[in-house]
Amino acid sequence: MATPTPVTLHGSCHCGRVVFTVDTFTPYPYMVCHCNTDTKTAGLGTANIMGEAKTLAVGGRDPSALKVYRASKASRDRAPPATLPLHPSADAVAGLAAEESPEHLSTHQRHFCGHCGTALWAFDERWPDWVYPFAIAIDAPLLPAVPPADQVHICLDFRRAYGPHIPDGVPESQRFAHYPVESIEGWHKKRGLYGTWKPEAQ
Repeated sequence: MATPTPVTLHGSCHCGRVVFTVDTFTPYPYMVCHCNTDTKTAGLGTANIMGEAKTLAVGGRDPSALKVYRASKASRDRAPPATLPLHPSADAVAGLAAEESPEHLSTHQRHFCGHCGTALWAFDERWPDWVYPFAIAIDAPLLPAVPPADQVHICLDFRRAYGPHIPDGVPESQRFAHYPVESIEGWHKKRGLYGTWKPEAQ
């Protein structure tokens, strides 16, 4: 059996202030997330891949533009069609500080460019060995396509009706109301795709 080989990914934000590289053994963007937080912050139908955290390098024209967002558990769990008031009550405003206190924030850290707003990667202290780049942030090499039969769609309890069409070829067993048990690494290994991708010269 061949030794798994990582691929170095090159990513950036839209304005070019933040540029990053990261090595990955798991480059297939097979898992599409429909959760409330990803939809609001990164757009409909987002997909993350997984990179080795120790290899992450950040640069660009202005790396200080890199910002981090941690969703409060209240906002994370708010499902559509929840409507927020344009002019909230004084109690609601006062409650914001408590809602965003450290103990009420998700451990999931979404890194983005504070100038153009591009979602770049996520990190969670519960899994410190990995970072999770947004597929849309990767410039090169072009990530491999995933056929519907191998796609996984998650957090469908939060999916907007006008969201991207889920291909008919996605099996019901690969559609999840919340999260699947199978890991990103496990998905790749099950299909013989862990550390095996050889991108074409671009």
